[in-house]
Amino acid sequence: MRRAAAGIGVLAIAMLIAAPARADDPDDSGEPDGSRRDRDRAANHFNLRIGGASTDGNGRPVICGEVHAMARLSFEGCGTGSGFLHHAEGSEMAHFRALWQLHRWSTGRSTIAARAGAGFAELQLGPDDAGFQFGGPGAAKNAVAGPEGSASLQLLVPMGKGIETIASATAGLAWFDGADRLVTPRDHLQPFASVEIGIGW
Repeated sequence: MRRAAAGIGVLAIAMLIAAPARADDPDDSGEPDGSRRDRDRAANHFNLRIGGASTDGNGRPVICGEVHAMARLSFEGCGTGSGFLHHAEGSEMAHFRALWQLHRWSTGRSTIAARAGAGFAELQLGPDDAGFQFGGPGAAKNAVAGPEGSASLQLLVPMGKGIETIASATAGLAWFDGADRLVTPRDHLQPFASVEIGIGW
């Protein structure tokens, strides 16, 4: 997945770091309550995760990189690294999406975020070709790209020194126009689900 690695790199360059602290009522430590909570609570700017996906049949783990442009908005790329990290045979679905945080729950120092995502996916059945094939597969008929929508939950647990342990669970649907013309015909509508765990800061 050479394109996934390149996409994650571009997103990382575009990352903005803005995390203003709020002041609240002081506690007996002498530090404002809100500032202490904001310091201790996970406030992730970039994370890298590894896990598994329902759509990947090449025996490789899925790798996700996510960067936050602002408090609620982030950008994510996920895939197994086909053509970049490995050349294993089998199907893969790579994802490139924007995520919007719908709600955030705090449980002590940990945080759970519910997010909605929109972007595009690439379904790949053979060797990794250059570019994305929207509207139908290319001459080799081994890959096609199309829009996707997703919903996810993400757990962030601060580990200290600005580092968090992060776990994510995602489910969604992708639409591939021309998927029935692939070397192994597929349905146009493809569901997907994945779970990953990693670290962020």
